[in-house]
Amino acid sequence: AEAPDGEAPFSLPIVFTGTTPDGVTLAANISARSPMVHTVEPLTPTTLAPMTRILATLYDGLVLRDVPGYVRLRSAARAQANATITALGGVVRYLAHQYRMNVIGVDVGASSTTLAGATASGEFLPALFSQGGVGPGAGYVLRATDANNLIRWIAATADENMLREYAIHRMTRPRTLAATELELEIEHAFAREAIRMAMRGRGARLGGLNPIDLALSTGGVLSNVSHPALAALILLDGLEPKGITSLALDVANLAGMLGSAAYLSPRIAADVTDADALPLLIGPAVSLAGKPADGEPALRVTLQRGDGSEHTQEVAAGTIVRLPVRNGEQVLLSLFPAATVDAGLGMGQQARANEPIEGGELGIIVDARGRPFAFPASPEERIAKLLSWRRSLMGTGGH
Repeated sequence: AEAPDGEAPFSLPIVFTGTTPDGVTLAANISARSPMVHTVEPLTPTTLAPMTRILATLYDGLVLRDVPGYVRLRSAARAQANATITALGGVVRYLAHQYRMNVIGVDVGASSTTLAGATASGEFLPALFSQGGVGPGAGYVLRATDANNLIRWIAATADENMLREYAIHRMTRPRTLAATELELEIEHAFAREAIRMAMRGRGARLGGLNPIDLALSTGGVLSNVSHPALAALILLDGLEPKGITSLALDVANLAGMLGSAAYLSPRIAADVTDADALPLLIGPAVSLAGKPADGEPALRVTLQRGDGSEHTQEVAAGTIVRLPVRNGEQVLLSLFPAATVDAGLGMGQQARANEPIEGGELGIIVDARGRPFAFPASPEERIAKLLSWRRSLMGTGGH
């Protein structure tokens, strides 16, 4: 690849999947252009692990090495191998202590789902759905809940047989990835239900985490979404927070290492966090409970910008919207809910922020779908409703 004047040329790494002799031939022929040729065995639906390992190594060595504080973080994390609940618990307790807020971490895996909460006062509230996930754990999720609880989240025509086929496929071929739009819809539906079951499972202590000031999502399912709006919807649908919650996405999957490092050196964890290298802020979400009278908006919200200008918007019940706030822009937020709607302070209680609130990738979200969610009985209307929610957050056609 061409490099700017005065800089060393950049060698683009090449990953070749095939036989070793063919890999040697390829490397010899292109050695002048790229000396970085990595050969892995031919891929099949059950042999993705070698490709995954080499890509993870390349990503670690070529991309993450430039993240501020990453080298020290990696070194500290390697000094102590922790289970997911331990590492995730470490990072949420660190963030809760550092910023004096209630924090929940969410990691939906292939075989298990881990939630870890920490309060501003230092209390640790774990919740582990050890057998339920979106891969081999999909079968357990399907057995533990009604199929209709999964179908309600799928913005496409689906039935129980499709869910069973998905679960069997992921159980017998655990390394496969969602290959179609429908498979991704099903995977995200399983993620939502796994989070909901972890929240309410035996031994879960997250019921006392109210409000949730920060929800941090990590792990492959949530970190690898094609649009942050999809992660936002999974978190809002699974956690059902009330009041104002900042949604953050651990796109680099550093949360586990940060949690491990925090046990050994809080200063390293602080350096990485202060460099804004850990989360992508999706945005604050204002989640409403209750239902307004017919024809009445659920909420009237006013934004006061730094230049003194104001924006006022009414939000209809049953909708989810993005307020026009730029990423990184700080505004003062005033909330005027209907008499039968709770914006976090009680039914009909107004809220005026004393401190500015910062917009994220999606600006500021207002979730006026109510708690619990109500879905239309008709499959066609339900799908249309799901797509309308998605379009509102994505600003696209919904996929």
